[in-house]
Formats: sequence, C-alpha cells, structure tokens
Amino acid sequence: MLEFLEFDQRYFRRPCYRLHQPVSNRDWLELEQSANNSRIFADLKVPASDLETAQRALAHSFRRICTQVRLMHPLTQVEEVGGVTFCDRLPLPDNFHRKHAEHFFTSRFRQDPCVPKDMAIDLYTAWITNSLGGSKHVAAIGINFCSFADLNGIRQIDLLSVIEKRRGYGTRIMQAVAADAKSKGLDEMWVTTEVENEAALKLYLNSGFDIKSFLSVFHFS
Repeated sequence: MLEFLEFDQRYFRRPCYRLHQPVSNRDWLELEQSANNSRIFADLKVPASDLETAQRALAHSFRRICTQVRLMHPLTQVEEVGGVTFCDRLPLPDNFHRKHAEHFFTSRFRQDPCVPKDMAIDLYTAWITNSLGGSKHVAAIGINFCSFADLNGIRQIDLLSVIEKRRGYGTRIMQAVAADAKSKGLDEMWVTTEVENEAALKLYLNSGFDIKSFLSVFHFS
C-alpha cells in the first residue's frame, strides 16, 4: 500500500509517501507514476531478511539508509520508581523542543545525506511538539521525557529523549513507564530505534527489553 504522508510533506516541501508491506506490483507502479509527475520523497521499511523486496527497492532507485531494531518488553518483571511525572501534556519552552530534536543525530533522517540537517531537525521539532502537546501520553523527569500510546493491550514507545546526561534519568523513566503499563494490565511494551543509537539500545536492553526483529530502512528522493 502507498500511503500519503501529509506531516512529512510540510518539511520536505514535496509529496511524501510510505510504502507498506507487502508491496504489490501496483504499489511500485503507482510510486513510479508519482515520481514521474513531480519530485517526491518516499520511505520503506522491510524486514532485514527480506532481500527480495530490498533488491527491488534498490532497483527502483531507493537508497538504503540504516537498520532499525524492534524491541519488546514482556512486562513480567518491572520495578516501581519515584520521581517520574505522568501527564498528557508536557509544557516546555519552544527552544527545548528544538534542543531535543538536535539530539536525534542517529535518527534515519539525520543519517540520510540527501536530507538537509536543518530540515530533519525542523521535522523532529514538530514531532516532539505534537507528542508533548497532547497527541501522546508522557512520562518525564524535568525536561527529559518518554512519550507513548496504548492500543490493544500494547504500549508503544513514541519518543525517548534525555538531554541531561549521566544522571540515570533514561533508565528511571523507562522503569516507570514499564511499571505503569503493568499496573494498567497491558501485555507488552514495544519500541523501535536505530542500531546506530548505541546508547538507547543499551538502555532498552538494560531496562528489560528483548530484541525481536531488524528492519532495513530505505528512502527515495
């Protein structure tokens, strides 16, 4: 399926699309037609083991950007911690939204040499503003936060950003988010990050997550 991405278009200033698995011949054709009509941006995430789709993406002029890892927390062992605030909105000065966004230097848009750095930071700043402005639930210690959403018994981590380093805030926030999910009767907690983000990956593994799958990320522009 080919999905139009209105949010991304505001920052790329061109039509933006996402190819969803499984990608049909019609999807590839529709993408080609869109690219012939105007400059577009598109992304695609496929299981790292799906070499056939990866080769087809490369044949359609997609670029392989990075590898993402999907992790799951079974919520069987959680630890209550204090000092973490849960809320639906986290008011931060606008400059802190951008400060958090600048911190995402291992993200897929920042790793793409064809995406200008300021454009990627602008997009992530808007994403953070939306997440903290009511579109997600938030757990925070001061200006450091984790945004998340619950659906069908699963807690999906949206963003985790800690800009006050080496104080244990990231670990405490994740422990609190897991304990809160457990208390609400949820079954699992999931998160996706880039494998290049070694600090985040280490934090998740130390917080009780297990690696479940890897995704290859492709961009087209």
